[in-house]
Amino acid sequence: MILQEYQCEDDSLFLLVDCDYCGTRFIEDEDGLLWLAETGQEADRYLYPLLSPSEADEDDMFSIDGNEGLICDWCREDLQGTHGALTIRSPEGVLSLGVCSRYAWGQSADGEEPNWELLGDALEILRGRYYHRTDAWRGAYLGPNETEHWVEATGGWHSTMEQSDLSDTIHAIMSGEIVVPFPVAVLIGLTSNVCSVTWAVYVHKENVEALRKLLEEKTPAPAWAQVR
Repeated sequence: MILQEYQCEDDSLFLLVDCDYCGTRFIEDEDGLLWLAETGQEADRYLYPLLSPSEADEDDMFSIDGNEGLICDWCREDLQGTHGALTIRSPEGVLSLGVCSRYAWGQSADGEEPNWELLGDALEILRGRYYHRTDAWRGAYLGPNETEHWVEATGGWHSTMEQSDLSDTIHAIMSGEIVVPFPVAVLIGLTSNVCSVTWAVYVHKENVEALRKLLEEKTPAPAWAQVR
């Protein structure tokens, strides 16, 4: 965000700005060149705007809590390199978002044009995400059990090393191969173990039993992984 403006005698303008994620402070001139505020050295970085969710388009990164600001390319690349995801499929279309920390961005969903009108539903789930710490070093991102419009019908953890009957069925639902006449949302969360992720499937309350019936007796990977 812009912290301070400096107007020089020659009317040139410099800005003191910072990266919303790492907090590094930069001095930016009118041409967009950056210097590290702490040392005055030229910064080999670029700042991207963090738009409000309502202004974001595919590939634009935005803050889940709605804050506007700036994020440096180092942090953006790091966040988008290892991330979770939220995909919503409804009769009106599909919206897939990459998500890491408190940021999200649009992703392609099997080549389908994203329906940004589903963003309000996505934010309702994402704003309930939290990091569950199991000890000083380990933990996982989990979603809310219930929001105003969504209920977690089922969830658990899954191996990142292999497919399963369960993962294949969920992918078929979210890709449209299995047609479901009601909205379904799938949240994938990072864990401290690179060999596993958390997952949760959300539907509206009246569709919980129908979704569970679609997934009943589907085995996760590994087969003994806990399913809620």
